[in-house]
Amino acid sequence: MTATIKDIAKYAGVSVGTVSKVLNNQGNVKENLRIRVEAVIDKFHYRPSSLARGMKISRTHTIGLIIPKITNSFYVQVIEQIEKRVNAMNHALVLGNSNEDIEMEINFLRTFSNMRIDGLVLASTGRNQEIRIQQEIECYKDLNIPVVLISRRLPGIDVDTVELENKKGAYLATRHLIENGHKRIGMISSSSHTSASSERIEGYMKALEEFQIPYESTLVHVGGLTIDSGYHITRRLLSLPHPPSAIFVGSNFQLLGTLRALKERNVRIPKDISLICFDDTAWSSFADPPLTVILPDTENFSQTAVDFLFDRIDGNFIGEARHRILPTKLVVRNSVKRLQQ
Repeated sequence: MTATIKDIAKYAGVSVGTVSKVLNNQGNVKENLRIRVEAVIDKFHYRPSSLARGMKISRTHTIGLIIPKITNSFYVQVIEQIEKRVNAMNHALVLGNSNEDIEMEINFLRTFSNMRIDGLVLASTGRNQEIRIQQEIECYKDLNIPVVLISRRLPGIDVDTVELENKKGAYLATRHLIENGHKRIGMISSSSHTSASSERIEGYMKALEEFQIPYESTLVHVGGLTIDSGYHITRRLLSLPHPPSAIFVGSNFQLLGTLRALKERNVRIPKDISLICFDDTAWSSFADPPLTVILPDTENFSQTAVDFLFDRIDGNFIGEARHRILPTKLVVRNSVKRLQQ
């Protein structure tokens, strides 16, 4: 595991400030303490030039944003909104697209810390590598660079977090289908390693339970945040001996694969199957038919994240980590058919 400046201080039996002075060759540090600190640094192969070098001295007027999928229309909207807000604060936005790859995410985290950005907004790849991500974020704390997590919560990482109302949104979508007579409802979700995906599945299951509809594992599938994932899962659902009468797609990127699979099979929306997607796109309302969706307020979502960040950068807030969950709403269009009871 990668050591942090706090780890060096702990094992050397000195303060973080003393380690910082040794790293930067500053201040009066007793020779025996300096030797002890340098020995621990060598033992842990600590990389002071890349990660933690004490407190950040001056501003660079840059903000980092790391997202998991730049082709996801939700994140396209988030990038636009965050950039607009960051520019209004006289800062430039530096973007990193991890493409759902933990190694790329770690690389961006280290690159941005080297740049000494003033703050970071992070939509992480997921929860299965949170220890590695936590180690990198600890280095940001050592550098006094605030971090705000968006979309996906990471256990054990205590920073400001802005999320969507995933569970309630999925519940509203599923309930809408049930109220229109659907009982066999397929659910397509992205990786279960993300808090957003697991919460959307929870919302789906809550609606089933409320209406006393048995849960069927064959109707719920988890895949990557890709078009191919939505395509192959939809084909699997359509091939069931008793296929669903409706599908709830948990992300707009997988939706494209679902639409492709339905077209290949000549399955018509909503005549043959009903469809709802979590997230809206610029084209959803112009599709044939217009798609019913769970709509997130990306403007409010993005503004809250940037406001949290600049609260920390400007020293206007120094309290404990804040956690904000922003509402989503059901937008009813024409992709859900009402079945005869």
